[in-house]
Amino acid sequence: MSKTFLYFAYGSNLLSQRIHINNPTAARKGIGKLMNYRLDFHGTVTKRWGGCSATIVPDNNHYVWGVIWELDNSDMPNLDRQEEVEQGVYFPLEVTVLTPSGEAVKCRSYQMCDVPSTYECGTNLPMARRPSHTYLEVIIQGAQESRLPADYISQLQKICHNGLCTTGLVDLNNYRLYFNAPSYKTWGGCPATIVPHKNKHVWGAVWEIDKASLPDLDRQEGVHEGIYFPIQVNVTSPHGEVFECVSYQLVNTPPFLAEGEILPVHRRPSQIYLQVIIGGAKESQLPAEYIRELENIPHNGFKGPIEVPLDINKINLT
Repeated sequence: MSKTFLYFAYGSNLLSQRIHINNPTAARKGIGKLMNYRLDFHGTVTKRWGGCSATIVPDNNHYVWGVIWELDNSDMPNLDRQEEVEQGVYFPLEVTVLTPSGEAVKCRSYQMCDVPSTYECGTNLPMARRPSHTYLEVIIQGAQESRLPADYISQLQKICHNGLCTTGLVDLNNYRLYFNAPSYKTWGGCPATIVPHKNKHVWGAVWEIDKASLPDLDRQEGVHEGIYFPIQVNVTSPHGEVFECVSYQLVNTPPFLAEGEILPVHRRPSQIYLQVIIGGAKESQLPAEYIRELENIPHNGFKGPIEVPLDINKINLT
């Protein structure tokens, strides 16, 4: 049995930086054309991209160019998770892709479960079915990086977007994630913080918030009580764009742990708090490797009650 599988990407996973976030073993094997399918956009507007996502739809006399990636079998669950297979957003299927040399290659790909009922040329896509400007740019950059045919890239560039520029997940370099300052009343354990640390990084999500809400965010972070203080940080998106953001750091900086040293009990988060972080990381589709790091953080075993108004029944405490 083969230890790898071939995957045909046609959307954001055309871009190497994007696919490697969740699938580190992916190796580009070449490009290919999927016959009798069209590229379309459909579904609900996603938090991650701010617009509709790409899909392939069976349609005679059309075709979709894409990249053929070879991945270790260990990455298949990560790919399914990225495509939200368990949530019924996409389903996997086997497709036959033609390489420029004429070779027919069988690949795994993904199609949206909710198929668009009518075909609309990319230049005439209704607003409710358009991708965000950011998502479309990632696809175009990936197509250019992969050297898809110039006429196909021109078609992609003519697709209408909804005008939204989103940021999504980002990487904060030279910082690391730590826990300190017990807060048993609020979360039942220590809250998270970022600490400057050379050659480390923290993945996270970027939110765009009205300036009128900044005092509310300061209040949530306990700025006036001297718990956190706001800082300006530069974070990098998967496709290399740098954003200047507001973030928060604990005033009480925790002492560094030696490499391999286990987080002491008095500095551990509660089980509930940690699961909220992990759930948010999965929802934001942070890199699978980073999510595994979060899942390996020890907690203090505390399960509640907490002061934060969350539905505990919806938080997985297994």
